[in-house]
Amino acid sequence: MSLFNKSPWNINILIVGMGEIGRPLYEIIEERSEYSVFGYDSDAFKCSDNISKVSTLEVDIMHICIPCKDMASFVKIISSYYKKYTPKLIIINSTVPPRTTHFIADVLQEYKAVNKPDCLIVHSPMFGTHYNEGVMKDQFIYYPHLIGGINKESSQAAYEYFNELNLSSIIMSSPLESEIMKIMETTYAGWMITFFVEFHRLTESFGADFPEIVEALSKTYEPRCEKPIWFPSVIEGHCVMQNIDLMLQAYDIGFLHLIKESNDFRKEEINEDEKLKLDIEKIKLIKERMKNGKS
Repeated sequence: MSLFNKSPWNINILIVGMGEIGRPLYEIIEERSEYSVFGYDSDAFKCSDNISKVSTLEVDIMHICIPCKDMASFVKIISSYYKKYTPKLIIINSTVPPRTTHFIADVLQEYKAVNKPDCLIVHSPMFGTHYNEGVMKDQFIYYPHLIGGINKESSQAAYEYFNELNLSSIIMSSPLESEIMKIMETTYAGWMITFFVEFHRLTESFGADFPEIVEALSKTYEPRCEKPIWFPSVIEGHCVMQNIDLMLQAYDIGFLHLIKESNDFRKEEINEDEKLKLDIEKIKLIKERMKNGKS
């Protein structure tokens, strides 16, 4: 049975935000379904060629793929798009602070259009590495998609939708679990990098060779990869540190401040010490070797 009891070619999907998340998602939907998909971005050059047609159509599903800087402004933005398009199902692919999706659901209920059913809402964060759009696209297909619906009906609708796109998914109890899991996943990477940075500092203070220590560690755990190797570099990109700030808006955890302070100090250290850069490159090679299963 097609989603919303409509023929696939009559289902209209709008993606809001055509960046690192929205663009690969747009291509996946276009390639894997008969749905009509439209891509909107505040940068007109990123919009899909057919975006002008969406204003004349009924939007069935709306993906939110824009960054969340804080809950209040994010909710305001989503509310404006809901009032404009009144979609049946909203899928929030953005990383957001805990309880954001429930708050959005409460706000949108007040904006509910006359003679329109309640809007189904799920939080479904994307996983992947932001090397380039091609890699992200492959990883969107590879990783299961979390479904944190505000109710069972929302979760079921999203599950059927992902299933029709041939994308695996995991239904969570609520959006709260998917919201926290996403931030936990990126923060884990940040915490492990910080762990290696701090031991790099410790090793340097004793005058020991940290790449040699990491090499021995990799040999000890390589058969089972029980303890993955990370490299003691600056945490780059926008996911890890931005997501830490999102979590701190909702809950103050001491070790998150440690990650931020350690990362700021590492930036200064690398600018002043060429040996640190050489150590990092050596350890990156060890990590890559373990990743590829080479001894």
